[in-house]
Amino acid sequence: MKRSIIACITAALFAVIVYIGTGNLREFFRIPVYAAGYNSGYSVRSFDAQKRNVFLLAYNRGTEIFDIMAPYYLFNLTHKANVYIVAVDKGPVAMMKGFFALPHYTLREADSLGIRPSVIVIPNFSGLGKEKPDQDIVSWIKKRYTESVSILSVCAGSFTASATGLFDGREMTTHASDMKANRKLFGLPKWVSNVSYTKSGNLYSTAGVSNAVEGSLALIKDLFGEGIMKAVMDSIHYPHAELKKEHESVAVRPSDKIALIGRSVFAAHRNIGVLMHDMVDEFDLAAVLDTYHRSFPGSINTFTKYDEPIVTRFGLTIFPTGKISDLPSLDELHILTRAIKWPARQRPEFDTVYYDAYAEAYIFDVCLARIRALYGGSFQMVKKLLDYN
Repeated sequence: MKRSIIACITAALFAVIVYIGTGNLREFFRIPVYAAGYNSGYSVRSFDAQKRNVFLLAYNRGTEIFDIMAPYYLFNLTHKANVYIVAVDKGPVAMMKGFFALPHYTLREADSLGIRPSVIVIPNFSGLGKEKPDQDIVSWIKKRYTESVSILSVCAGSFTASATGLFDGREMTTHASDMKANRKLFGLPKWVSNVSYTKSGNLYSTAGVSNAVEGSLALIKDLFGEGIMKAVMDSIHYPHAELKKEHESVAVRPSDKIALIGRSVFAAHRNIGVLMHDMVDEFDLAAVLDTYHRSFPGSINTFTKYDEPIVTRFGLTIFPTGKISDLPSLDELHILTRAIKWPARQRPEFDTVYYDAYAEAYIFDVCLARIRALYGGSFQMVKKLLDYN
């Protein structure tokens, strides 16, 4: 009897240790909830009838940040498109992980204004179960699709894109870790591995998160020409001389998950902050957030100097998820430019990571190099989750 009691107590203590130690895993899947209080209005996007309209669909209760922000940035760089983030509901979009963005229009508003898409980008809707696509979004895509409209499915946006039926009989790819589930749920697309993107007529799809770049560049080339695509590649310091099509699809394995749980229980978890500022570069901001999110920190939040919303380089109004009063709890703060000056009342006592010295480097390579140096064993997991290779 005594041994049974001891065994039960030991098991309970072990369960508590595991629960506490794996708080970072629960944090990984936590969707930030918008707290009302910001008074910034919705930005008004200019409309040029001579340009193509690029619609990036967003799910208010959770949208993968790089899936949507990379195409937003890259298509804006062409200066040949009216680029809009379009959501189901009127209200901030929780970008995973981690800021809130005001969409330019709702689906209904865009329709009522008579703005018709030339391109529809479908990112991963992080806040939505993969087996139950949002039927309002699916229906809207099907109604707006014509042979003159291009569709780009990014990463696990493939679940929503497949549900439309438009990719049936067409080549399609997705994140390596989602390929098995996709094949089971949607058997009609021709699923392809080991490519960074697919193109079948006017339908495009990408492998994992980081391959939003290749898919966007491929579509930019077809719409606006190779010269503009090359200029965009140069602007982001794309690490290849040519657009990379070959890709090694490496899925996260059960053994990777077990190792991650082990590291979570026994390793310290850093609390990470990213400071945002007016005119911030959407591409670099999203890449830093998405990469470090996949290192499974104790927390990751964004901040602004005065807890106010800011406007990005290409006119997107975004709100932070953290408050300046939370800064003392941080272990490191990432700042994209040294031009940011701290108010005198703020005395940061954490590691500060600046990116100015890497202005000519591809942002994913910069982030991954630091993660490899600091975190060692988790480096390969981060790469797999980004599908970056």
